[in-house]
Amino acid sequence: MKTLMIVTGSLGTGGLERITCFIANHFADKQWNVVILTLLQKEQGNNTFQYLNEKVNVVPFYGKNNPSKQKIKSIGIWKKMIKENTKKYRPDSILCMTFKIGSMVSFFAPKYSKRITIREISDPKSKVRNRFVNFITEVLCRNVKSIIFQTQHEKKCFHKRIRNKGVVIPNPLSITIIKHGNFCEKKIFTLSRLLINQKRQDILIKGFELFHETHPEYFLEIYGRGEDKGAIQALISKTKCPSNIIIKDPLPNIHNTIIDYRCFVMTSDFEGMSNALLECYSLGIPCLSSDWPGVEDIITDETDGLLYKRQDYESFASQLARLSDDDELCERLTTAAIANSNRFDQKAIISKYCEVIENE
Repeated sequence: MKTLMIVTGSLGTGGLERITCFIANHFADKQWNVVILTLLQKEQGNNTFQYLNEKVNVVPFYGKNNPSKQKIKSIGIWKKMIKENTKKYRPDSILCMTFKIGSMVSFFAPKYSKRITIREISDPKSKVRNRFVNFITEVLCRNVKSIIFQTQHEKKCFHKRIRNKGVVIPNPLSITIIKHGNFCEKKIFTLSRLLINQKRQDILIKGFELFHETHPEYFLEIYGRGEDKGAIQALISKTKCPSNIIIKDPLPNIHNTIIDYRCFVMTSDFEGMSNALLECYSLGIPCLSSDWPGVEDIITDETDGLLYKRQDYESFASQLARLSDDDELCERLTTAAIANSNRFDQKAIISKYCEVIENE
């Protein structure tokens, strides 16, 4: 029996965790021995909505303290985890869910470098990515077997030696289409981590406040958790419409709740490939997004969704008004989006993962 080891941060409610479970479940169904190392999580918490095959063995963080708050002290523990578990399971293939994790595995278990596949999960040129750290991780990862990028933009950001090892595989749709939304509710929503410097909830709130001046019947619902919740609540309290902007915790089966909302919006400065956008796009919910690099791999502006210039809250408000006032526009965009969502079919995507991971 072959063994796949997946090394990741945690198993929670986010898009990365969803893809981790998707891949793990598929290989477990193929009768592989699947092991997941979670370097930032002591145990699989109750905040995960992902199904994980009972055959999958999860190895949690070894330490007592929170590794995300004491990363320097945790390096020794990560080294021990990686060395012990590669020796114990002798994986035929290792899938690292970020470049940083891939660099650690390659460094701490160098004999397994040629069995490592890495997934890039964000924009390498984003303002929060440390260039020196990027350079070090890229150097450490040059001897790995292969690299999976989510978008063409991500792949183009790297050195030729990295690009030559790369293949672009978009995220798969992880939902079954419930029904075509009819966008009848006067509600706008977003699904994202509460993190202002990436997700730009400040632009979201400022743009909605401007939009609300001419559309007072509308509500904005922000579904998510994160360290900036307090700061976002403070921004909401300063608007002229605080009672119309609501922060809510993520919900299991949330698509049943939001299927008839007027539109889904995202205001990010950068992303890898947004699962939230992809899922709402495929459900026939009108989608409005900032023009973060790579979004064009999902949305073609004015064809199956709308884009606006990043950080331009006035443009965001203007596009919101278009979607709220024009049923025919919404119908045209969503019909095209549903038709185009076949590109992200689970069977097609997982076959590409298998081709990369199983290749020796």
